[in-house]
Amino acid sequence: MDGRDLKKLALFRLPVGTIAGIRVTVHWTLFLAALALLGMFHANPRFGMILVLIVFGSIFLHEMGHCFGARHVGGRANEVILWPLGGLAPLEVEVRPWPLFFATIMGPAVNVVLALVGIALLLAMGGSVSWLLSPPIEVASSLALQVAWALAFINLVLAFFNLIPAFPLDGGRIFHTALWPRFGFERALKIAIVLGYVCAGGFVVYGLWTRDLLLVAVGAFVAFGAYQERKALQQGHMLGQQERSPWAESLPYYDPEPQREPRKPGVIARWREERQRKRDAEQAARKAAMRERLDEVLKKVSEVGGVNNLSPEERRFLEEASAELRKERSN
Repeated sequence: MDGRDLKKLALFRLPVGTIAGIRVTVHWTLFLAALALLGMFHANPRFGMILVLIVFGSIFLHEMGHCFGARHVGGRANEVILWPLGGLAPLEVEVRPWPLFFATIMGPAVNVVLALVGIALLLAMGGSVSWLLSPPIEVASSLALQVAWALAFINLVLAFFNLIPAFPLDGGRIFHTALWPRFGFERALKIAIVLGYVCAGGFVVYGLWTRDLLLVAVGAFVAFGAYQERKALQQGHMLGQQERSPWAESLPYYDPEPQREPRKPGVIARWREERQRKRDAEQAARKAAMRERLDEVLKKVSEVGGVNNLSPEERRFLEEASAELRKERSN
C-alpha cells in the first residue's frame, strides 16, 4: 500500500443520504469509535447503544445547525461529515463578523436546545437536575430516564466543550468574530490563535497531572487546530479541499486584504456629533436669514438713493453683514 492508497483510506467516507440539499457522509473510523463506546458499557449494552445514538445524533444536529445558520445569512452549506471527534460542516459564508458569528453560534445553540428538552423530560418523569452530575439507580432501571438523562447530559457537555475559546472549536471562531470589529480580521485571528495554544497547553498539563489521556488528546487536537489556523493565515488564503486534513475542523475563512471596520461611536461621541449638527444647522439658518435681510436692505438703498437714508440699525446691520461676508471670502 503506497502513500496514495493510505491517503484514500484516510479520506474514505460512506455516503448516508441527503437532507435539505446537504450531503451527509460518515468517516469509516466513526464505526470504530462507536464500537469502542459500546465496549465501555459492555455490562449495560442497552445504555451503551443509547449513548452512541444520542452522541452522534446530537453531533449531527449540531452540524446541521451550522449549515442552516450559514444559509440564513446568505451563505452555502452542502455537506456534513461525521467522524470520531465530532463533525465537519464546510461552510461558505460572507467574510464579515455577523454572518460568521451567526453560522458558528447556531451549532452550540442546537445543543443547548436539546439539553433543555432532555432536562424537561427528566423533570416530567420525576427526576431532578442534580441527577445530571450523579445519576441515581432509577436512571439505570428505566429506559425513558436513560434517554432523557443522556440527551441532557451529552448536549450540555457538547455545548460547553464547543464554546471553549480555542480553535478549531466553535468558541475560538466566536471569540475571533467578537474581537474582529475592534482589532481587524488579522490581528483578532492572531489573538484567537494564541488563546487556542494557551487552552491546548492547559488541557495537556492538566491531563498529565490527572493522568487523563483523553484531556491530553483534546489538548493535542486543539493545538493542531490552532496550528492549522496559523498556517492558513501565513499562506494568506484558505487551504484547498485537497489539502484539508480530515482530522481537523474545516478551516473557516481568510481575507487576503482585511479591511478594518470602523468602530461605532460611543455615547459621548454621538452626543458631540449631535451637538455639532445642531450648531451647524443653527449657523446655516442664521446665515440664510442674514442674506435675506441683506437683500432687503440693499433693495432699500437703491430705492431711497443711498446708505445715508437708512436707519442707524440698518446701517449697523449692513456693516456687520459686509464684514462677515468679507471674512467668509478670505477663508
